[in-house]
Amino acid sequence: MDRDHPRSWLRPAGVSMAVDAVGVLPIFLTGALAVQLREGIGLSTDALGFVYATYFAGAALLSTPMARASDRVGTAWSLRIGTAVYIVALLGIAGLATSPLILSVFVALSGVATALTRTATSVLIARDVVAGRQGLAFGLKHSSIPIASLLAGLSVPAIALTVGWRWAYAAAAALAAVVLVAIPGSSGRPTERRPQGRADMSLGALIVAAVGFGLGSSAAASLGAYTLSTVVASGMGEGAAGVLVATGSLVGLTSRLVIGHWSDRRRGSQLDLVGWMLAVGGVGFLMLGLGREWAMLFAVPISFATGWSWLGSYNLAMVKLNPAAPGPAVGITQTGAFAGAIAGPIGLGFLAEEISFSAAWLAAAIASFAAATIIVALRRFVLEEPSQRELREIERSMMQM
Repeated sequence: MDRDHPRSWLRPAGVSMAVDAVGVLPIFLTGALAVQLREGIGLSTDALGFVYATYFAGAALLSTPMARASDRVGTAWSLRIGTAVYIVALLGIAGLATSPLILSVFVALSGVATALTRTATSVLIARDVVAGRQGLAFGLKHSSIPIASLLAGLSVPAIALTVGWRWAYAAAAALAAVVLVAIPGSSGRPTERRPQGRADMSLGALIVAAVGFGLGSSAAASLGAYTLSTVVASGMGEGAAGVLVATGSLVGLTSRLVIGHWSDRRRGSQLDLVGWMLAVGGVGFLMLGLGREWAMLFAVPISFATGWSWLGSYNLAMVKLNPAAPGPAVGITQTGAFAGAIAGPIGLGFLAEEISFSAAWLAAAIASFAAATIIVALRRFVLEEPSQRELREIERSMMQM
């Protein structure tokens, strides 16, 4: 199908979403199954934060070199190799995880695979999707997180509470095998092997973007780790809590697609939109910190609708700001994201274990508000991009001339 055909965005976006979804299933399943893993292998709340950190550590340490490796071997092979590693990691957890340490080893292995596949999926969209559909394509790609969270939440009543938590990981490995078979060989095009230049943004601007990305990720990464445990601690039953988290994931999925579609049509900087979503996400985290069962009914969908939904718009902004070399730019900013996702679960896990879940979610809210401030400052003072309001004023003044 021709790249400029209106439907040509579906294939690369669908492949990207599927690979990214199975890539985060190891940590999302671990967060959703935290209650069962505490009883099964002695996984405490702070140890859960450490397990999450191993995933993002593997991804952060290898994000930049894996971006170069992905460009050398091609997108299709990068996706195949990474997905095969996901299968090994999930089967390893299902069959061999008898302690938090062993669990961490396999989770870290999936993080290494993520360093390879996450940049590859972004470059696939940047190069294979026409500009007018990239927002929607990135929205679908980043729907992988609510989809994975949905599957993880549903696995609690459907699998973990019936046949055991190990079978949930085994089922995820089977799903990853299906995704591996579905990766098309034709996605490895000659154009994707062209030499990459330097990013259009300066290194300093990319570092600022990475810091903002990291703070936002440090807060959002804890959604998968501690939301279900927080809801259970508020007094809700395990099965109902799993359904609520799954519902929040559906809300998050819908919001990503709607925002992605809107991003293709709105004027002004995408970073403005990112800043607003981070700010609203901070409000959702504050609501989670209330610790009341009634508050969870509002806090979970709000947090999932905004806490992670800015990812697609953020990567779209990086691609548009770095058209000559989107891979290196995304590799740098994702390093910040992965680093933040290491610190977030560890720090919030410590706060939850030593103080309370309320303290942990308060810290998440502060990080989200700080990320929003940095992103808006990056747009306004570093990149000097006009906002949507400023664009309207420029157009109005030109019409009056």
